[in-house]
Amino acid sequence: MADKEKDLAIIIYNTLCKVLNEKNWKFMSDDRKLEVKFTIESNGLPIQFDIAINVEKQLAILYSILTFKMKEEKRIEGALAACIASYNLYDGNFDYNLTDGTLLFRLVFSFKESLISEHLFWKVIRYTCSIVNKYNDKFYSINEGLLSIEDFLLSREGDNNSNN
Repeated sequence: MADKEKDLAIIIYNTLCKVLNEKNWKFMSDDRKLEVKFTIESNGLPIQFDIAINVEKQLAILYSILTFKMKEEKRIEGALAACIASYNLYDGNFDYNLTDGTLLFRLVFSFKESLISEHLFWKVIRYTCSIVNKYNDKFYSINEGLLSIEDFLLSREGDNNSNN
């Protein structure tokens, strides 16, 4: 790995930490791994963030793991719901582990030969909160049998081309 790539990754990591410090948010950081973890509350919902800076690929990778897992008997519906929700997103997607029912939102962006501004990090955090807020209750309702996958699909028809 070139020193230039590592130096750029460290600048990006420091920018992220600066954004979180300026918001007075508590976070755990790993300067060796260039990784930050924090939780914020949005509309009464705790939203977990794990943001890693990948030096080799020159990527910032954001994961937001939902706070519940799909029940075993709802895992196929959970997979369908994750696909349906991801289809109209203009950035990011929901990843789903069929084996254990874990749902997470993932957003990846490159910083190859460029910088990521404080404004962009803040915008990505706000965007993630809006997406997780929008879908968390729906996924949870499917998990609890309160919303059928058919009704979830129908509710998404009006969202075509809404991009969020």
